Amino acid sequence: MNKNNIENFSIFGEYKQPENRVTAALLHIMREGGEPLINFILGGDDILPNSEIQVQTQDGDGESIPDGHLSCDFTFNIYIESKIKPNSINKTQLENHCKKIQAENDRLIYLTPDEDKPKELNGKAVWHSWNEISEKLGSYLKEHDYDANSKLYFLVDQFQLLLENMDLLSHVEERVMIVGGSFGENIARQYNFYCCQNNRVFKKSRYLAFAYNNRIQYLFEIVGEPVNDVDLESILKKDHPYFKEGHEFKEDGCREKHEFFKLKQIKEFNPVIENNNTDKNGVRCAFVQSQTYTTLKKITNAKMTSDL
Repeated sequence: MNKNNIENFSIFGEYKQPENRVTAALLHIMREGGEPLINFILGGDDILPNSEIQVQTQDGDGESIPDGHLSCDFTFNIYIESKIKPNSINKTQLENHCKKIQAENDRLIYLTPDEDKPKELNGKAVWHSWNEISEKLGSYLKEHDYDANSKLYFLVDQFQLLLENMDLLSHVEERVMIVGGSFGENIARQYNFYCCQNNRVFKKSRYLAFAYNNRIQYLFEIVGEPVNDVDLESILKKDHPYFKEGHEFKEDGCREKHEFFKLKQIKEFNPVIENNNTDKNGVRCAFVQSQTYTTLKKITNAKMTSDL
């Protein structure tokens, strides 16, 4: 029997309430990932001992019943409250949940579809949007080199599909994909296209921006659908200025297959969005290694990459 068959995981269909279903799915992932993953989700808080983690759903005393609860030998309690509608924080419920935070290693996590942290949660809870939790899980898999055949990879992949199906992730019309731009930005500005490795996996997005030279300066609209298996000569034609000028990309072999995005520049940020991303030693580092995502609202209002 294939252990990765969906019927062997009671994370999607066991609970009728959508909040319970999505919380149970995340709890399975957190239990599977254990202490390193949970600390990663908490934002680096090193509060968990490396021992057996207990997971419960709908655990409470009647006055306050969070959607999820993780604990470990009475050394910590992490309570999770999930919301699937924006602007739906219940103040009374929040205050009752906060009463459960009694020890140094206790935490309350709120998950909502809001683009910005609800003001009611300031200083009271660790907050993530469903978009952020999806991105965090993807980043964790990549940083720790999880194989696509691993159980954790499978669970995260199915969880992200669940979020998509429940319409908890940002809509395509608002999604901005950000890629490294050391080469691509100049091409996009001169010739209105972006190309990359063939069959690269992206979330469907309406906009594209480049992180380049420690800033984000230009925003492009993606025109039409990306196309794979493209050689540049076939789509741009040999008399295109790109080829006439003998552009450096030609040296890489224009007949090699690429994924091709047609673009239209729609905005220049002034001032630019400065990169203030740092590594664990406080040294500034690249904002994006492959790609990341944000929303049109966030990138329009951002001053620093931390705002994204």
